[in-house]
Amino acid sequence: DFDLAVLKELSWDPFENLPARLAARQLRSGLVFTFDRPIQPEMVKRCARTAVEVWLRTNEAGSPVRGVLGLAQADGEQVIWTVDDNAAGMVQEFTAQMGGRLVIDLNCDVVLDDQGQPVSASWTSLFGTHRPRPGGIMRTWLEIIPG
Repeated sequence: DFDLAVLKELSWDPFENLPARLAARQLRSGLVFTFDRPIQPEMVKRCARTAVEVWLRTNEAGSPVRGVLGLAQADGEQVIWTVDDNAAGMVQEFTAQMGGRLVIDLNCDVVLDDQGQPVSASWTSLFGTHRPRPGGIMRTWLEIIPG
């Protein structure tokens, strides 16, 4: 058994389709990863541009994958990733007609819990059974529909 922080909650539901305008609003307010214990803020601050990596894939065949720039910070048990109005507007503009998907990667190697251990990259804790995986990449997504 590993004794490390595990994911308790996401501020969005990866299995829910959000209209483009609501997805842009969610990005402005922040994508929040909540863990079951405090997160050390220093390393997340040091890696603010790379602790969370987000890519936009639209539903248009052959469209390019676009990086979405934002900043991560740690606050208590949370890692919060936010974007500026330009990035949120870009996501809304490119998904308003055909929808798309944000692919969201949390770099768990640089998100350390209060014991100095990398948090678990597995989000199976949200489904009731947890298989901890220290460090690595936690991949999730946000589905966007036109509107």
